[in-house]
Amino acid sequence: MQVFPVISSTISADALIQFVKDAYGFDGSITCRLLKTGINHSYLINAGEQKFVFRIYSLDWRSKAEIEEEIRLLALLKDGGIPISYAIPCTDGSYIQALNAPEGVRYGVLFSFAEGEKILNLSAGVHYTIGRTMAQMHQLTEGLSLKRITYTANVMLQQSLEQLQKFLPTDTDEMQWMLST
Repeated sequence: MQVFPVISSTISADALIQFVKDAYGFDGSITCRLLKTGINHSYLINAGEQKFVFRIYSLDWRSKAEIEEEIRLLALLKDGGIPISYAIPCTDGSYIQALNAPEGVRYGVLFSFAEGEKILNLSAGVHYTIGRTMAQMHQLTEGLSLKRITYTANVMLQQSLEQLQKFLPTDTDEMQWMLST
């Protein structure tokens, strides 16, 4: 029987348990549960009373350098008092783990868990807090240069359609609607 190459896999949550324990030095038992799949796959890690999210980036979605810049930005925001989820270093002090997945090397990062719940209707107070927090983020990042993509109109509108065409055929109703829009 022919074995076909893989372009996207979902890593087993059970297989991640020992990997995460070893990489981050967790003592005792931990659990791992797949939260969501998408461009990145997110797994909920429970280690005693602590929760974390282990994110596995899709193959070639972000380079290692781009992920490092994401981690640097999150650390800047955290240090500036912004209540965000941030990367957790592993036992050797690094943040990015390489996982040998069927489609190739994918990167994984452990993040702190952000407590909260989904709110469908935001109160005026929540809107105010969001606005204030966004303003603080803008103040902290004003003039900051990141070594990753700058989202221009061309990138968001034109190049995104080119990227989508790798996954969504042009003759589908969805792609035809996006192209016409």
